[in-house]
Amino acid sequence: MKCATKQEDGGIVYWACFSPPGDWFSVYDGKSDGSSAVVDWEVGSRWGSISNADGAGTDRYKKKDFTESVTIRFRICLGRWSTKTVTAGTCSGWVSNLT
Repeated sequence: MKCATKQEDGGIVYWACFSPPGDWFSVYDGKSDGSSAVVDWEVGSRWGSISNADGAGTDRYKKKDFTESVTIRFRICLGRWSTKTVTAGTCSGWVSNLT
C-alpha cells in the first residue's frame, strides 16, 4: 500500500492510499473546511477521481478494477463534491505504484 498525503501545521490532514490487492482506494478527510478530500488517479489512458464528501474525520473506500501489474499514479487534492472539481493548487505530489 502506498499513500499520498497533504500536511498542514506539521500534521497529515488528508490522505489517499492505494492497495493493489483488489485495487482499493482509501480517501481520508481530516479537516472541517467545507472542502472534500479527492484522490485524482491515472492508469495508462484511464483517469478519474474519488471524492470523500462524508465530512471531517471520515474515510471513504472505493474499489476499482485495473489491469494487473501496470503503473498507477495518484495524488490527494481538495475539491468540491457538488461540482466534481479539484481546487487548483491544493494537490500533493504524484505517488506511483503497481496495480
